[in-house]
Amino acid sequence: MLLVGPPGTGKTTTAEALGKIYAGLGIVRHPEIVEVKRADFCGEHIGSSGPKTNELISRSLGRILFMDEFYSLVERHHDGRPDMIGMEAVNQLLVALEVHRFDFCFIGAGYEKEVDEFLTVNPGLAGRFNRKLRFESYSPDELVQIAIRYGQPRATVIDPAAQEALNAACRQLRAYIAPDGSHGIDVMQNGRFARNVLERAERLRDSRVAAQNRTSRGSVTIEDLETLRAQDLITAVANACAEKRVPLDL
Repeated sequence: MLLVGPPGTGKTTTAEALGKIYAGLGIVRHPEIVEVKRADFCGEHIGSSGPKTNELISRSLGRILFMDEFYSLVERHHDGRPDMIGMEAVNQLLVALEVHRFDFCFIGAGYEKEVDEFLTVNPGLAGRFNRKLRFESYSPDELVQIAIRYGQPRATVIDPAAQEALNAACRQLRAYIAPDGSHGIDVMQNGRFARNVLERAERLRDSRVAAQNRTSRGSVTIEDLETLRAQDLITAVANACAEKRVPLDL
């Protein structure tokens, strides 16, 4: 199975949920997924990736292997040819999917374009990975809700003006197109952006309230300690976007 879409849209969370569902249905024996990367499959020289991949799969029988940026399994030479070390891993993975088809599950994830290109490196890949779940970028309203829900167990409240400030920033990010053609909200990684901004805003709030406490001699309320104001969110968004070099007019 393939989970495709921009970063921060819930692909890993979905894979974790599928692990529990598949275990409940008896498709796999263990609900926990095993997250892997290229280094888990590939050795340092030609001939080493096949055994290493086989060993990894043997240890993972009864579980779901999950690999984000699935296409990183095979690197490309300057002339576009796939590297042999990665191809060995792909070949062994395809063998395992056939031999252990009743006790092994693999989920790959990443950007749809890159995943589709990767499937062409071996004719067997497209046949094996013929089920695809597509994830879309979050809307501004959805990102605000993610931030609100992320803040709830942290006893953080986003006041209405701050919610609108975050929504306005997300609308700008949706409209911005990066040099590589990506939307700004995808560059900022969608749900991760909402969580990152909330954490930044919390630190700004804490500094603001501490300064208020020093100057007003203890007149800080519980509401002050819990509530994010518009300026907290605006500054947090500006700082996060500056780090990614995404221009924003706040």
